[in-house]
Amino acid sequence: MELHELPYLADIHTALRKGRHLTLEDGPLYEALASHYDAFNNLFKGLGLTLVCHERGFFYLEDDTAPKSAQRMVLFAAILVETLDDQGINLDQELLDVRIDPDKLPHLRHEKYRLAMEEVGVRDQDGLLKVLEAMKRYGLAEPVDGIWRFRTSAHRLLDVMNMAGRVVRPTEEPEAAPAEEGARL
Repeated sequence: MELHELPYLADIHTALRKGRHLTLEDGPLYEALASHYDAFNNLFKGLGLTLVCHERGFFYLEDDTAPKSAQRMVLFAAILVETLDDQGINLDQELLDVRIDPDKLPHLRHEKYRLAMEEVGVRDQDGLLKVLEAMKRYGLAEPVDGIWRFRTSAHRLLDVMNMAGRVVRPTEEPEAAPAEEGARL
């Protein structure tokens, strides 16, 4: 197959260059990447880009530059991880069960979190919603009836935090009692 014959090439290129993480939930774009990974990988490599197929089954382009929106998302996730970790939730196993109610987030309610969020330009509830919207654009989270949930690709946020020295609960620790509808903030 010629590179220009790759299915959804323009859509995949555009989505990945914008920082989107493509998961099974992205249907045909994901299927095209999964079916023709080597060809897409070679194409992106030729463009000086690194296509990554994460072990949890999603694709993204590795990017060493960190725009302000990425900093906001990582800080947002770090605060969320710390809060959920304090509640005994094993995010390595339960991340996709977490339900996020924007009105109950700790990010602006606790002084140390509020000050950290202000450093990246998030000062109010609208700012928090903009971070969630950015996470949606990047394919990391999505809203369902006003409550947000993480997508599989949000595991990349945990990876980034682990690389930065943030330790997420190891999987061998005893599990917290499962919540009926998933953990919720």
